[in-house]
Amino acid sequence: MTRTVGGDVIGPNGATANDLAAFDGTTGKVIKDSAILVSDVQALIDAAANQYYLHTGDVLDDGTFNLPAIANGARGVLVVGADEERADFSIKSDGTVNLIMASANVVANVDTDGKFCVGTSVASPCVIKNRLGGTKAVMLQAGYN
Repeated sequence: MTRTVGGDVIGPNGATANDLAAFDGTTGKVIKDSAILVSDVQALIDAAANQYYLHTGDVLDDGTFNLPAIANGARGVLVVGADEERADFSIKSDGTVNLIMASANVVANVDTDGKFCVGTSVASPCVIKNRLGGTKAVMLQAGYN
């Protein structure tokens, strides 16, 4: 027999250790095992400690912009023009860019005419440069820590 008083709640006869409780229904008095581990929530909180950078706008031919200083590493995506050029990339703390996937006119760690340069050299902060021969709309998004 279960007796409730005031704000007491009723729960299952068993639950998984370290799982969070969740309300079962809309009464606010019955709980259940959520199947969400406290450690999973902590991992989300830790991921939220990462920083994000977003650049959207036109970049003139031979124009540049800098990414923020990156302490441990970054991962980003780049879209140039109306999806004319694109890249998925990572950056090490020393500024070394690794192109994971890139279209033909995107290069890394060099300043090359006729290309969109993700990192004009190995340096931090990473310099992004448009050498495609005209002004281009650019969207670059990166998560870093």
